[in-house]
Amino acid sequence: MPQLLLSQVRKSGHITYVASLDISSLGNYLVKAPKAHKSQINETLNNNKNIKYILTFNSVSSSFSKEAKMKKDTKKGGINITELKAGSGVYFFDKIKKENLLQKNSFGENFLILIPESKWKITREKKMIGKYLCYKAITEKTIEGRKGVKK
Repeated sequence: MPQLLLSQVRKSGHITYVASLDISSLGNYLVKAPKAHKSQINETLNNNKNIKYILTFNSVSSSFSKEAKMKKDTKKGGINITELKAGSGVYFFDKIKKENLLQKNSFGENFLILIPESKWKITREKKMIGKYLCYKAITEKTIEGRKGVKK
């Protein structure tokens, strides 16, 4: 008599990403910058710290957010360019509801923003990242602002 064995593969985990800013291209700019701006630029670059992000996922949902820190790594009043470029907020994805949400804090209050679904196109452009063969994917966003609509 044949037996049927069913098992459910549980896919879940945590992945840590590190965002860093490549400042190597700023060398020429710093040479040409006015002396009055150089100290301010150097102070801003010294405040530039790597930022860790955590992706937590299971088979139906995921969240992506900046790692919580006990204290600020920048000098008082300083700006961390990496954080500005890499972003903040908590991203959520629910596979069952097919929803992408962004939780943003503004004036001490949390807001949930529904992110419209993106239509992705996988191109033929490829690159090896570690031992993985990756393909470039592109999408188009329409943004409406003071200067009109941009794609």
